[in-house]
Parts: sequence; C-alpha cells; structure tokens
Amino acid sequence: MAAGVAGGHGGAPLVRGDDGLSHSRNLHLLSRWALRGHGKSWRTARELQVQRGRLNRTVVRALTDANLLLKRTTYDLADAREEAERARQPESHFAASISDELRTPLHLIVGFSQMMYTSPESYDGAAFTPEPRGDVQEVCEGTLYLSPFAHDPKALHWCGTGRSHRGTTVALGS
Repeated sequence: MAAGVAGGHGGAPLVRGDDGLSHSRNLHLLSRWALRGHGKSWRTARELQVQRGRLNRTVVRALTDANLLLKRTTYDLADAREEAERARQPESHFAASISDELRTPLHLIVGFSQMMYTSPESYDGAAFTPEPRGDVQEVCEGTLYLSPFAHDPKALHWCGTGRSHRGTTVALGS
C-alpha cells in the first residue's frame, strides 16, 4: 500500500500509511508541534507576568504618591483652618465687646431721633424746617443701620460693603 500526504501540522506533513513507522513519525510531528505551541504559550505567559509586575509597581507607586499628597493636603487644610480660627478670635472678642458698648447709646439715639422726626410738635409746637428735618432723618437712618451690629456681632462683616444688614432698608415716615 502506498503512503499519502495529509494536512500538516507545524510545517511538516502527516504521513498516511499502514506501517508503524508512519504512525510513529506522525506522533513525533504532533509532539513537536504541541511542544512548540506550549513553549510559545509559556513565553507569552511569562511576558504577561513581567508586564503585570511592572504595571502593579507603577500603580502602587502612583497610589502611594497620591496618598502622600492627600495626607499633605489634609494637614495643610487643618493648619489653615486652625489659623483662620485663631484669626477670628480677636474679631469675635471685639464684636462681642463692641456690641455691649454700642447697644445702649444706639437705642437712645434711635429713639430720640425718631421722636424728633415723627413728632416735632412734642417740642412745644416747634416746627422743623426741611433742612434740620433732613438732618434728623439722616441721624435716625444711620443709627437704624448700625442697630443690627449692636445686637448681632456676626453682622459686623457687613461693615463697609455699602449694603444694608440682612437686606433691610431704613425708611422713616414723612
């Protein structure tokens, strides 16, 4: 019986035939093909392990750096918060003491100027001309503007902004 050629594996053709020699040769060819495939797979797996190791080291290094940066930022933030609190202490103390010092005189000025503006007749029929009446109105509006600061020391941050405390506007009757 004649030997034929079948499809090859690994570049070597398989031999068809009845004798034991062709089976042995086929087995040898298939074994070489399997070993070459196994070798390629092993090298690829090893390369992937090396790449994974590099990637793991890179990720660990990046996470360590990020963690250190986060810790530094947290410490800096805590320091800034403490510094801000220390800076607010004198302001709070000043606001509390000025509040007590301003409250009584402001109440007197507001009450007195409101009475002068709204009831000038209570001064034995004296009539204010428009100019002094306007002056009394300005005094009253100014003290009304300052009143919230005397009652609420936290309102001092409005000083110098040109806005009224809590958005209130001062208006006296005409």
